[in-house]
Amino acid sequence: MIDKVNNISNKSFKDFTGPSESFNEKNLIFGYNGRGKSSLAKGIIEEGFKVSSIADSQARLFDKDYIKKNLYLEDNEKIRGVVANFGEKTIDAEEKINELIEMKYDTSVLVSKNSELKDEIRSLIDEIHNRRKGNTNITRKNSSYTLDQLIDSYENDLKKASKIEGNEEALIEIKGDNSLEREKKELTAIEIEKLNVEGLMPKLENINNIFKKEFDDIVIPSSEIIEWLNKGVVIHNEDEECKFCGNPLDLTAIKRKIDLYNINEKQKSIIALKEFKEDLTYFINTVQNLIENKTKLELFLHLEDKFEILKSKNYLLKESIVSIDEKIKDIHFCETFPIDEVKNSLTIIKSTREDISKMKKEVIDGFEMKIRNQEQLVKGAIALEIDNNQVIQEKIKSFRLKEQEIKSKMDENDGIDTEIQNYEEEKSDITDFAIHLNHVLEDINVALRLELDESKKNYILKHAYTDEFLVVDDISEGEKNLLALLFYYFDLYYDDNQEELKREIKLIVIDDPVSSMDEQNRFYVMELMKNILDEAEVQIFIMTHVWNDFCDLAFGKEKKHDYKFFEVFKNINGESLIRSLKIHDKPYKKLFKEIYFLSEKTRDEILSDCEVYHLPNSMRRVLEEFLSFKSPNGITPTKQKQKAIENIFKITSNTQKTKLGQLLTLCNVMSHSTRHNPEEIWKSAKFLMNQIKEIDHCHYLAMRGTN
Repeated sequence: MIDKVNNISNKSFKDFTGPSESFNEKNLIFGYNGRGKSSLAKGIIEEGFKVSSIADSQARLFDKDYIKKNLYLEDNEKIRGVVANFGEKTIDAEEKINELIEMKYDTSVLVSKNSELKDEIRSLIDEIHNRRKGNTNITRKNSSYTLDQLIDSYENDLKKASKIEGNEEALIEIKGDNSLEREKKELTAIEIEKLNVEGLMPKLENINNIFKKEFDDIVIPSSEIIEWLNKGVVIHNEDEECKFCGNPLDLTAIKRKIDLYNINEKQKSIIALKEFKEDLTYFINTVQNLIENKTKLELFLHLEDKFEILKSKNYLLKESIVSIDEKIKDIHFCETFPIDEVKNSLTIIKSTREDISKMKKEVIDGFEMKIRNQEQLVKGAIALEIDNNQVIQEKIKSFRLKEQEIKSKMDENDGIDTEIQNYEEEKSDITDFAIHLNHVLEDINVALRLELDESKKNYILKHAYTDEFLVVDDISEGEKNLLALLFYYFDLYYDDNQEELKREIKLIVIDDPVSSMDEQNRFYVMELMKNILDEAEVQIFIMTHVWNDFCDLAFGKEKKHDYKFFEVFKNINGESLIRSLKIHDKPYKKLFKEIYFLSEKTRDEILSDCEVYHLPNSMRRVLEEFLSFKSPNGITPTKQKQKAIENIFKITSNTQKTKLGQLLTLCNVMSHSTRHNPEEIWKSAKFLMNQIKEIDHCHYLAMRGTN
C-alpha cells in the first residue's frame, strides 16, 4: 500500500514528500482547480510503480488525459473495444445473417423513379416561376430542397402575400412587370375636379328671395343696355364729346342717369341672377366632366350607382337654370324657385363626388402598397398558380404515395439490418460490453450508443435518436467525460453487474470524475464512486474540486478506520502541498475561510494565476450567500443592486461606495477572468471581510472558525 509520495517534482509540486499523516486504503482528496490534484494523481501512480511494485496492468488512473490515451482511436473516429463475454453464444449467427440478407428489398429502382418524378415537378414549378417573375429579382428556390421543403417554401410565400392582398383573383393577376405602375399612372391621370358647393349655398337664399319678390312696374332699359352704358362711361371717362358720333357730351348727366339704373332693384336682381347662373353652370359642367370619366374610372373602381345619382341630380340643377333664364328674361316672371331640390342636389353631388375621390385615393394607395411589396406578391402569385395547377398537384400526390412506399420498404430493411447487426455483434467478444454500456446510457438519458465497427474489434459512436455517426468533436465535454468514466468504471469488473472486480487491480486513482457534467449525470457518477469505495483489497484515491461532492463521498466515513481525508493546497510561494482535512465545513463556510485567509495576506504575498482566476468567483458566492441572510428575497451581487447592498452594509461615504463598486465589478458575471490585478482581488477581499465583520461580527467569527 502507498503510504506517501516521495520527492514529487511535477509542475507546482517541488520535491514534495508527504503527507505527514500517511495515506489509507480509501483516500478522499479535495483541492480547488489549479492546486495540483492532477499532478498528485500521476505522482501516486508513479509511486505505486516505484515503491509498491505495482505493475502497469494493476493500476487504473482516470484523469483528463484518459480519453486521449485509453478511449478514442484513429483520429477520434473509433473507440477502443473492451473484451467482456457475459454469456454463452447459442445461435448460429452466420446462417441467420445470410437468411436476413435475402429478405431485404432493393429500393434503388423506386428511389430513382421518384427522383425523376421530383425533377419533373421541379421543372414545371420553375417554368411558372420564370414566366411570372418578369423584371423582379426573385431567385428560384434552393435546388437542394426536398419536395416538401419546396412546397412548404411556396406555401409560406402565399401566406405572406395573402396578408398583403387577400383576394386570390387579384393576387393571381399580379406579374413581375410594370403593369402596377402603369395602372396607377392611368388612374392618377383621371381628374376629379373639386366642386364649390360652399360658394353656391349662401347665394341660394338670395335667389329664392328674388323669385318671391314683387318688383315695381318701372320701365328701365334692359340689363344688356345698362351694361353697355356702364362700359361706355368707363370708355369716355372725362371726354366732352361722344367717341361714336362726335356730338357734345354731358358725361355728368349721363352718369347720374346710369347710377339710377344701377341702383334699381330690378337691375340688381337681374345681375344677381346672372352671376348665380354663371356659377351654377360652371358647377354643372364640372359634374358633367366627372360623369364623362365614368368609363375610365370603372376600369379601377367599383362605382355601383354613383354615376346614376350624379346624372339625376345634375339634371335637376339644369332644370333650375331654365327657371333662372326665364326670370332674367322677365323679372316679373312669378314661378317659384326649387330651392330645396337645388340644395339637396348640391349636397348629394358633393357627397358622391367625395366618395368617388376617396375610392380613387384608396385604389391608388393600394397600387402603391402593391408596388412596394411587388416581389412578395409575385412570389404569392407563383405559389397560387402552383396550387391551381392540376398537373403539378397530381404529380405531387403521386410522388408522396411513392415516397410512403419507399419509406415502408426502408423501414422493413432497417429492421432487418438491426437483426443482422445483432447477429454480427454476437460473433464478437467485445459485444457484451457495448450492449451493457448502451443500456446504461439509455437509462441515464444520454443520447449516445456504441456499435461494432467493420472489423468487429472496436466501436463506432452514434447518436441514439438520429443514428448519425459521431466523432469526439461532435459531443460536449460533459458527454466525453461521462463516456470515458463509464469505460473506466465498467472496465474495472469482470461481470455486467459490477460485483467482481478484476483480480489484478491493486490501485485505483480517479481525478475529478464529475467535470463538466449536468446534475443528473453527476448524481449517477457519484453513486459509481461510492460503489468503488466499497471495494476491498484495493487502494483507492478519489480527488475532486467540488466541496459538495467531497462531503457527499465522505458522509458517514469519518470514523471508519480505512478512510482518510486530505486537501491539496498551495503555499504563499505557489508550491503544492497536502494536509489532512476536516469535513464538517459546509461549502459556504469553506469559501468564507478561503476569502478570509486571502484578506489576511500581506500586500507582498503573490497570488497564483489559478487564484487570480477563481477567487473572484468565490467572493461572489460568499457575498451572494451573506446577502441572502440579510434580505428576505436575496439580492444578486451586481452593479444594478449596489444601492440595496449599500443599505444592508450601511455604507454612506463615497470612498466606501467606490470600494463596493469595485467589489461588485470583480464579482460580476465576468468574474472568471485572468485579467484581474492580484492586488485588486486582495483589496476587495479585505473590504468584503471588513464589511461582514462590521455588520455581523458574530457571523464573521463563526465562519472564520474563531470564537
